[in-house]
Amino acid sequence: GRPPVVLPDPTPRFYRYSVKFLCGAQRSEACCDPPVRPGKYATAISIYNPGPTNARIVKHVIPLVPAGAVVGREPGFAARQASDKTELPPGSATMHGCCRISELLLGDPPAGSPPMTIGILDIVSTKELTVSATYTVTDASAKVDMDIQNFPGRRT
Repeated sequence: GRPPVVLPDPTPRFYRYSVKFLCGAQRSEACCDPPVRPGKYATAISIYNPGPTNARIVKHVIPLVPAGAVVGREPGFAARQASDKTELPPGSATMHGCCRISELLLGDPPAGSPPMTIGILDIVSTKELTVSATYTVTDASAKVDMDIQNFPGRRT
């Protein structure tokens, strides 16, 4: 004789953000098809939790060009090489840059001017986030260019 109880959907829902990063120096165009033109590249990935509760976040690094060696060019592919977890309080932000990505991949931040590393930072969160990346490049003539991109999340 009681009213029915509505149970929440047991399927977990996550938000996924796939952000490309470019870090280090492309020294020359020695190979027939370099991944980028010569210059120094940097990426800063900002992750902000605008929500009212903590966001549990897992980050996976998938290097397509680790330390100058192209491994993810078709027909080849690259797999996840490193992961990291964090819990981001409400109204707070964190940043992933080239040093942190290098720490995850190599165990230490780079010394000097590291060779080109290109890949994907795959961010999976329990809450919707605001994710953006700032890309900076300095070319051979010392001209600096910057671009900022926002990344919408996909529900999975």
